[in-house]
Amino acid sequence: MSSQKMRASGRADALDHARQQNIERQLERFRPKLRPAVRALAMRHPRLAELSESFPALVIALAWPRAGVDTRAIINAVILGAPLNTLAKFAGVPLWLRRIPTEMLVAPLPVLPDSPFIRHRILNHLPRHPKHAKTWFRNVSEAAKWSDDAFAVWIAANMGRERRNRVGRVIPERVRLLSLWAWYSRQPETLGYRLMKTRWNPDMQLKAANDAAYDWRDGVEAYCLLGERVATNHWHRSAEVDGYNFVSVCTVEELSEEAVALQNCLASYGDSVATGESQIWSIRKDGARIAVLEMTRRSSDPYPFIGQLFGAKNNDAPREVWLAAHRWLASQPQYDLGSDARRNNSAEQRTNWRALWRPYWMAKRCVPAWLPLAGTSERLYYL
Repeated sequence: MSSQKMRASGRADALDHARQQNIERQLERFRPKLRPAVRALAMRHPRLAELSESFPALVIALAWPRAGVDTRAIINAVILGAPLNTLAKFAGVPLWLRRIPTEMLVAPLPVLPDSPFIRHRILNHLPRHPKHAKTWFRNVSEAAKWSDDAFAVWIAANMGRERRNRVGRVIPERVRLLSLWAWYSRQPETLGYRLMKTRWNPDMQLKAANDAAYDWRDGVEAYCLLGERVATNHWHRSAEVDGYNFVSVCTVEELSEEAVALQNCLASYGDSVATGESQIWSIRKDGARIAVLEMTRRSSDPYPFIGQLFGAKNNDAPREVWLAAHRWLASQPQYDLGSDARRNNSAEQRTNWRALWRPYWMAKRCVPAWLPLAGTSERLYYL
C-alpha cells in the first residue's frame, strides 16, 4: 500500500474514532434511566447512532414510543436516509425539539404543539433545571390540547420561570381548569364567558390566573345548580333597618356581583342556595354594599337563623351591622321550615352542565374524561 493510501486510511480511522467518541459523549448526555434503551437503538445502525447528535428528541421517540405508535417504519426510514423533517412528521415530534438540550428530554415524550407561533416563541421559556422538564413538557402538552397554542406558550413561560419546586404545584388538574377558563375567556358568545369576573390574557401572572380560574369555577358551579332560575320562596322580606337595606340575592349573577363587590367567597354558595339550605341577603347602606348575611337552617330547628354575617374580604361585619341584622330578623314574620323541603334538582343540574360545556366539546371534537357528558357541579372539584 502506498504511503498516501496509508495516510488517507489513517485519517479515516481517526475520523471514525473521533465520530464514535462524539456519539458516545452524546449518548452520555441522556438521562441515566433513558441511556440503556437509547444505546440499544443506536447500536442497531450507524444512522440511528448519528441521530442522537442531530435530533436526540427523535431518538427518545423511537426508543420510548408513545402508546399506539409503531416505530418500525420510522426506524427503517432513518436507516434509508429520509430527511429529518419527514421523520419528525411521521413520529409526531416537533422540529423545535431539535434545539432542546439533551439533558432536558423525558420519555415518553408527550404530544406537543407544533405551529409557527409555537416555534418562534416556546424555546425562550425552557425550564431552568432538567428536574423540572417532565412537569414542563406535561403541562405544555395539556395546555395546547385543552386550550390553544397561545395559552401553551403562556404555560411554558410560567413553568420556565418558576423557582425551586414551585413548578410542581401546577398539577395536570389545575392546568386543565386553567385551560378551560382561558378557552372560554375568548368565547364571548358562551355561558362560560358570561360567568367570568376576570378573563385570561397573556400578560397575567400565574397566581392571578389561578385565583381568577377558581373564582370562575365557583360561578360555574353556581350556574350548574341554579341555572337561569331565580331562587324563590323567601323566608323573609326585604326591609330597611337602622339605615341598612336588606336585599335578597336570588340569582347566579347576583351572587357573582356580590362576590366581586366585596371580594369574598359568596360565589361558592350556589350549592346551599340551590338546595334550599341557605338564603343570602345583601346588606347595603346608601347604595353601597356593606356586608352579606346568610340565613340557614338546622334539621331540628323549625326556624331559619343567622348562619354567617361577613363584610368585605370575608372579614367580620361591624357591630352596628350585626345589631341591624338582629333587628331586621326580629321584625320579620316567623317562617316555619317544616313544610319547606330541601330541593334536589339533579335533572336540572345535568341540563345546565351540558349547556355550559357543549361549545367546548364541539370545538375540541371530544368529551374529555375529566369533563364528562353526564357530569354535575361536583365534578368541578376534580379540577
